[in-house]
Amino acid sequence: KISPTLFTGDPNFDHYKKTEWSVGYALEHQLDSVWTVRQKLRYMHLALNNNAVYGIGLDPTDPSDSTMSRTAGIFNPSYNRFTVDTQGQARFSAGQTSHTVLLGIDFQRQNMHDPEWSGQAPGLNMFNPVYQPINLSTFTQDQDTWQRLRQIGVYLQDQVKFDRHWVLVVGGRQDSTSIHSEDQILKRNRDQN
Repeated sequence: KISPTLFTGDPNFDHYKKTEWSVGYALEHQLDSVWTVRQKLRYMHLALNNNAVYGIGLDPTDPSDSTMSRTAGIFNPSYNRFTVDTQGQARFSAGQTSHTVLLGIDFQRQNMHDPEWSGQAPGLNMFNPVYQPINLSTFTQDQDTWQRLRQIGVYLQDQVKFDRHWVLVVGGRQDSTSIHSEDQILKRNRDQN
C-alpha cells in the first residue's frame, strides 16, 4: 500500500510565496444640502513565486509500477492594478417624488507579467521515496506574457421614490476597454478594443 503521507512533490524544490499589498483612500465631501462628491482610489500589487513538482502517471519503463513519473514548473506572475472612481450624488425632491441621482466616471489600469518554465523531475519510488535534485538546466521557458488593460467608464443612475411604497431605479453605463498583449517568446502582439 502507498503511504497516505507520501509527498509526491519535492521538499527541496516546492515552495509557494505570495506577496500582496495595496494602498488607497476614500474621500467624501458634502458640498451643500443637495450635492455630495466622493472619490475612491486604490493601487494594488501582487507577486507570486511558486515552484511545484507533481506526478503525471506511472513510469512505463518500470515493470513493478512503483515509480511515479513527475514534472516540475516554475511560475512567477506579477500583477499591478490602479483604480479610481469619482462620483457626484444629488438628493432632491420634485413634486411628489424624491430623487437620488448618482453620476460618475471610473478608470482602471492593469499590468500583468506571467513567465513560466517547465522541466522534468526525477521519478519517485512511491514505496521508498528518495528525492533526487531537480536539474534546472533542463528547464525551458514555456510562457512569457505581458498584458496591459485600460478601462474607462461613465455612469448615471436615478433612484426615484414615490407614493411611499414605490422605488424606481433607472440607470446606464458606458465602458471603453483596450487590452494589449505581448508574447515575448513567439514575438507576437495583440490588441483588443
